[in-house]
Amino acid sequence: MDSFDGYTPASDDPGTDAAAAAAPHEPRTTGFRFTGTTDEYFRIWIVNVCLSIVTLGIYSAWAKVRMTKYVRGHTLVDGVPFTYDANPMAILRGRLVAVVAVGLWTGIGYVSPGAQLILLVPAAFVVPWLVVASLRFNARVTAYRNVGFRFDGDYKGALKYYVGCMLLAGCTAYIMLPWAIRQQRAWQARHTSWGNRRLELKVLTSEFYAAYMPMFIGMVILAFVVFFMIGVAAVTGGKGEGGGATDMARSTGFIVGIAVAYIVLILTAIWTQAALVQTTLNGLAVGEESRLRCSISAARYAWILGSNALVSLFTLGMMYPWGEVRRLRYLAAHTIVSGAETFDSVVGTRGLPGSAAGEEIADAFDIDVGF
Repeated sequence: MDSFDGYTPASDDPGTDAAAAAAPHEPRTTGFRFTGTTDEYFRIWIVNVCLSIVTLGIYSAWAKVRMTKYVRGHTLVDGVPFTYDANPMAILRGRLVAVVAVGLWTGIGYVSPGAQLILLVPAAFVVPWLVVASLRFNARVTAYRNVGFRFDGDYKGALKYYVGCMLLAGCTAYIMLPWAIRQQRAWQARHTSWGNRRLELKVLTSEFYAAYMPMFIGMVILAFVVFFMIGVAAVTGGKGEGGGATDMARSTGFIVGIAVAYIVLILTAIWTQAALVQTTLNGLAVGEESRLRCSISAARYAWILGSNALVSLFTLGMMYPWGEVRRLRYLAAHTIVSGAETFDSVVGTRGLPGSAAGEEIADAFDIDVGF
């Protein structure tokens, strides 16, 4: 039998095996691979969509588990896939709670928008619980080499980094937003373990500022266009010789200018999202021996994200599987792990997954959790 992906079968000579076991490990680097295909992904996705519609959304819990199992089962490191063993019933119960929460929140906003604004303050203290519950559930249902992940962060830490840091960022006109995001992800990493290996985010705050630079530029462009248009409108306040035609031209120019500025902001936000993925993955360490390295191009990844969204939009979602497989393949092909020779020494147990309510409510309210 030939060796495959760095794995060499044991020899028939016991003496050779004993010598190899006693010898120190040689430093070794291995890469991620995504082996899923568009046609397989499409078949699972279209069945999930149809059954979710027919069952009025009830099957969506099973659809999520089925799709996540496929993606993680086809994401390989050193030739070994990840596993996902969430219980669909737990996710369904969590989604029912999320539907009730969203319904109540929407109803309050419809009946009394003022009351909804007042409730934003107590709602902010619910966010840390959602973050902790979501991260804990996702970690416990994920395993690699039959060794589970674990998240042991607490409410106090989530309150500090998801509420305190974000309030501080808001008070500085979001100039400190990259610092706040870096603090959040570093907290997530140091409270996440794979077996007996603790994760750590070894990234400087300046690298997060560099990742956010495209979006900051987009915001400056939008602000400049808005103030410029307001200034032009103030200076040319009269109708002038053109009368109504001049007003129409001015209004059209204002709308076009704002639309272009918003498009620029959206594009730079996608670029920032891509840069954040690269920055975060490139700085993750697993214990003292292993380290992730991500070499994706932020511009290229942003192009994949943007073009996938456009293609999916113009095909009414039918090309979504193609885009997702394209994204996963590119990301996996440009991510490696150094220190893979130490994986065999990782030990740990699997924890009970618990409730999925926190994760589903966080998804429903679009609260960004995880890397």
